[in-house]
Amino acid sequence: MTAAKSPLLIDAHAHIGDSLFGVGQSVDELLAAMAANGIARSIVSPLKPVGYHFGPENDRIAAAVQAHPDRLAGFARVDPWQRGAALTELRRALDDLRLIGLSLHPFEEQFAANDELVFPLLELLQERRLPLLLAGGYPGFSHPS
Repeated sequence: MTAAKSPLLIDAHAHIGDSLFGVGQSVDELLAAMAANGIARSIVSPLKPVGYHFGPENDRIAAAVQAHPDRLAGFARVDPWQRGAALTELRRALDDLRLIGLSLHPFEEQFAANDELVFPLLELLQERRLPLLLAGGYPGFSHPS
């Protein structure tokens, strides 16, 4: 009789950095929590930053992934209300930072998940066959109804 293999656990929604809303987590804290819970890999994305600019936070994600490529995968985050600038930042994050997806938070950025301002971002993801992580469950913004 052979021993059963443990399942590979992946946390598909983790954050590093400091949030405008007073929460935060360092890379070391995340890695420790992963080790304590048997998580092999985490997909990390930025929290809503104190400075309101996602560019530096996307840089932070890329640096963490580069330092721990066997443990972390990175998703960019942008604010769709920035329209062309959001698309430019997403392209930079994918091309230059080598992040592999996009995380959007309709409630924190105050847009509806199906608003037309999101379409150019989704079209870029679709062209590149990359995933979207959408924070859901917020009536009026991203509730399934």
